[in-house]
Amino acid sequence: MESENIIFNGGGSQLPNLSRWGDYSSISIDPVDDCTFWYTNEYLKSSGTFNWSTRIASFKFPACL
Repeated sequence: MESENIIFNGGGSQLPNLSRWGDYSSISIDPVDDCTFWYTNEYLKSSGTFNWSTRIASFKFPACL
């Protein structure tokens, strides 16, 4: 296994009672190579409400052929 990595550091926390983060995150494997994973999630640039942004990232394990 590889060590974990940070994709992006958000700059804030969500206020006050909004907590539905899991509804808007996803990970899928790319059908083109069956090795690349695509991940998307929300993050906050600064603390507040309804001020999220989206980040999309891809990664693959070195042993995947």
